[in-house]
Amino acid sequence: MTSQWLSAFKVVGIYLLVGVLWILFSDKILEITIEDARLVNRLQTLKGWIYVAVTGGLLFVLINRALEAIENVSRLDPLTMLLRHQLFHDRLEDLVVASTEANSLGLIYLDIDHFSAINNKIGIKNADLLLRDFANALREHSRGSARIARISTDQFAIALPGIASAEVAEAQAQELRRLLRKTGLHFHVEAHCSIGIAIAPMDGKTAKALMAAASNALNTAKKSNRSGIVFFNQEVSRHESERQELLYDLSVAIERKTLLLVYQPQFSTADLSLCGVEVLLRWQHPVHGFISPDIFIPIAEKNMLISKLTAFVIEQSYTELAPMLGKEIHRVSINVSALEFSSPALMKALLLHIESQKNYIQYLQLEITETAAISNLGGSVELVAHLRQKGLRLSLDDFGTGFSSLSMLKDLSVDEIKIDRSFVFNLETQPRTQAIITALVGIANNFQISIVAEGVETQAQRQLLHELGCHELQGYLLAPPKPLDQLCSSIEQVRQVHGALS
Repeated sequence: MTSQWLSAFKVVGIYLLVGVLWILFSDKILEITIEDARLVNRLQTLKGWIYVAVTGGLLFVLINRALEAIENVSRLDPLTMLLRHQLFHDRLEDLVVASTEANSLGLIYLDIDHFSAINNKIGIKNADLLLRDFANALREHSRGSARIARISTDQFAIALPGIASAEVAEAQAQELRRLLRKTGLHFHVEAHCSIGIAIAPMDGKTAKALMAAASNALNTAKKSNRSGIVFFNQEVSRHESERQELLYDLSVAIERKTLLLVYQPQFSTADLSLCGVEVLLRWQHPVHGFISPDIFIPIAEKNMLISKLTAFVIEQSYTELAPMLGKEIHRVSINVSALEFSSPALMKALLLHIESQKNYIQYLQLEITETAAISNLGGSVELVAHLRQKGLRLSLDDFGTGFSSLSMLKDLSVDEIKIDRSFVFNLETQPRTQAIITALVGIANNFQISIVAEGVETQAQRQLLHELGCHELQGYLLAPPKPLDQLCSSIEQVRQVHGALS
């Protein structure tokens, strides 16, 4: 109240000062410069009108500034300078009206988890700075396309026009979580959040309805799972909840090393001698049963768990195969994801894991997909050369599925290429496919590259691949992926059964 009185006194003081100075000096100037009394009277009248105009203009400026300050206080949050609830509602209404099924509007409600604990840990002043910095990060991230509001102490609303799907909204929510965590680290705290998402016009055709939907989704997220993401739409929410549950269970499985490894042998086409094994990862979920790698690998990549998965494969396979290395097994192939292959930091971590396993590097072969290699061919050439200098072999997986398969061989110095199973499947009835494999074998022989055919399932395929000059075979005809305790017996069985057919 004291500051308000002080501001009022300042305004009145300025007004009185201007008035007094005007009266004193204007009268004095008229007395000195003009002797005609009638003219003085006229100028006195004009001087009065000028005074009214000047003071009126002064009052207009002072009142306008005061009203602007009042409006900013009521419509903008003074700490973050983000929109407050009412102004956000008004802006959101226009966006909701413009939204369509094909051009949806996503509304994200974000609540910082355990903010009172953060307050207690770093103090109120630093907590306010954290909120301000996070608001600035939100603004920088949106770059004007979004509408952002602070709707309570630790709660923010972000309206995102042009959302193509729930997956896009979820990806944006994940990015906001990363922004908050990054902001928190500047203040030496782990900052997490719960998020509710509503999508217009599906979840609401007015700003009020959409905000209520996002708020309901946020409340569900806060009650059911801190640091979770919940959609208001039940089907989308159920799907996202299942994905979040799998993500949590996967991180636990990695931590507790409950994932399983299986090994698929690779045999010489000529005499079915063992050439090597490919290591494959399996997850037997305690509730849902077998979870396909096609499901959990993308989840791991999307949530930065892929490096931990690969580290587990390297360490566990070395532990299991160590007694057989250099004896029964001379080559071990491990898959490297496109995300890892394209990230210098992840590849550096991968090499550290490999080098931590004594003498393992001389037996290892890294399998990279053709798509990953051609996405940045120049970088791939340098990386492959570096890995080979370290003593690693390189295999190009799924060969033939990309758009520049043959041309990349002249630049990419790999040790092996694996013909994709889609070529093998119709091999017997596709003369052109046979011609492609024949040409590929010729090129590979000149480059001293080994050719492995994946997905061999029939004796006819095996025989034809042998005639075409393919070097190695891999597939269910010879041996499906097996746990270590069944690997040796599986290899011996191949020698006895299929060797007799040769």
